[in-house]
Amino acid sequence: MSFRSFHRNIKIRIYLMFITTLVNTMVFPFMSIYFVESFGGVITGFILSGEILASIIASFYGGYLADQLGRRKVMLVAESIKVLALFMICIANSSWLYSPMVTLIMMTISTIGGGIATPAAAAMIIDVSSSEERKVIYSIQYWVFNAAIGIGGLVGGFLFSDFKFVLFLIVALISLLSLIILFYLITETYKPTEQDKVKRKQSSIGKAIMNYREVLKDSTFILFTFTSLLVVSIELQAMNYTGVRIASELKTPVPIFSLDEWSFKIDGIGLFGVMNTLNCVVVVMFGAILGKWIQKQNESIVLYGGILIYAISLGMIAISDVPWVLLVLVIIAALSELSFWPIVQAYLADLPPEKSRSSYMAVNSLVGRGGMMLGTFAITIGTFIPPWGMGILFVLTGMISMFLFSTFKNKLLSRRQSIRNAR
Repeated sequence: MSFRSFHRNIKIRIYLMFITTLVNTMVFPFMSIYFVESFGGVITGFILSGEILASIIASFYGGYLADQLGRRKVMLVAESIKVLALFMICIANSSWLYSPMVTLIMMTISTIGGGIATPAAAAMIIDVSSSEERKVIYSIQYWVFNAAIGIGGLVGGFLFSDFKFVLFLIVALISLLSLIILFYLITETYKPTEQDKVKRKQSSIGKAIMNYREVLKDSTFILFTFTSLLVVSIELQAMNYTGVRIASELKTPVPIFSLDEWSFKIDGIGLFGVMNTLNCVVVVMFGAILGKWIQKQNESIVLYGGILIYAISLGMIAISDVPWVLLVLVIIAALSELSFWPIVQAYLADLPPEKSRSSYMAVNSLVGRGGMMLGTFAITIGTFIPPWGMGILFVLTGMISMFLFSTFKNKLLSRRQSIRNAR
């Protein structure tokens, strides 16, 4: 099995994922700083939370449309919305016009377009791949995604302050290229019949409600989902808060490396970009190595120790303003996350019953977006709480997560024992 053997749609989607993720990462991680400068920290927190909520709603609606109309049609409409919104953002940050409010509105519309397209794009890959191929496909996507984030974050960190218009224009042009490729090269992978449409309209709402009602009754799974949400939110809160903080504290470039009379200097935004890139580099380089090491260690020690080190390092990131200290802490946080996260994912794979697996995964998919929403709150809270207070908050969140995982493991053991007894 090789990359060449994949369906053409899959190969094109992977190429597009790399280039679109790269250029998006040059801009969007730094938009929190952009909006703080324009609207203040409190309002920005609510703005970004609204963006995520809009994305969640759009994703659910986009998934429904993709099953009713087909993947390609939905993706074409969604990508067209994004292209128009992104070019408007370019205009709103050009020499002709500067309007953060227009930028905000258009960014929201672009987010909605992306939310609508995401389920269709994911379903398209499943439509044209086998279960054996998907393991390889998702592995390639993981590496491509992290590599693109690493490169894009580094470039954006150095260019965003002075070249916003150029970066916005690049993102818009790449989105237009993606739309053109989608129109001419991507083929439809799902064509619902009229009978299928009628059946879904008659039963989809009722079945969905029943499925999600059963999921919500599973207290073990809900506890796991909530605990995972807390863990994910620690990093997103810490990095959102730290990005805004160091951008305001380190407006003048400071040296992070010197050789004789020459020194390499960087400001807060550039440093934030380097931190994001370094995190991705660590994930790409050490993910496989740590995966093998974890299998030989005591699971509980790795889980609880990893979460504790993770929370402490992110808490210290929220406090420090020394570039080298921040970079070392990013490495420690990334390594600790790599140690415990595979264990968490293994728990997830054991939880859903086969007949309701899709419903369980749909609920669990909200962990990422919910963590992003909690992450945006840190920007608002950070306007009232000093850095040391935010650091303590992140550490306490990690300790609460450890306690909840301990409770979850006890419930999981009881559940497994009940299943054995029933047999």
